[in-house]
Amino acid sequence: MALYTGGERVGGVLSLDGPGVYWCLTSNGMQMSGGAPVTYRPREDDPYLVRLWRVPGQLAPGEPLFRCAVPRQVVDGGLRVSHGEFWLSARGGDLPGEIPAPQGDRLHAAEGVIAVPTMVQDTRVAVAVSWWDAEPPAGAGVALGSCTVRAEGDAVRCWSVEGPGVALPTPGPGTIAARVWRRIEPGDDFRYERYDVRLWAVTE
Repeated sequence: MALYTGGERVGGVLSLDGPGVYWCLTSNGMQMSGGAPVTYRPREDDPYLVRLWRVPGQLAPGEPLFRCAVPRQVVDGGLRVSHGEFWLSARGGDLPGEIPAPQGDRLHAAEGVIAVPTMVQDTRVAVAVSWWDAEPPAGAGVALGSCTVRAEGDAVRCWSVEGPGVALPTPGPGTIAARVWRRIEPGDDFRYERYDVRLWAVTE
């Protein structure tokens, strides 16, 4: 990778670790390709810093979502997210006044809503929500944890700051368990992040 300004290269060439997805963060905290923002105010004599790091565990294009067992039902959709999160709601209506936030890079549930963390603060992600008759097998990618919520309606719906997204029908009121994996893979209508959400009913 090389730095260009005004059409001319400035400085040397930085060697990378080969093909893959790299996040890029500038010294003023602006995300060029994602990553967690930082608080940094350079002095006048500081160089302008650009940080690069490779995203681990990238999956090959077209790798199947389900390998052995298959769910009863699955819905796919896309979401525009900001502030590094989106939500899964089993409330059967609007989101509550106080929406839960992820705990770092882990799921967090409250008031019938599951908060899912994303790698990039402001981006478009793909989401696949599936319903299983029993506890599902593990998915591919980075595991974001598991949690349970009380379902009040007959569907679990994805939400982002822009409003509701795709919804997966569920058997009705009861306790639902969820596990989520983050898959890093190229996509046509999303920017590298696909979320594999697997739901099933549990007895109280």
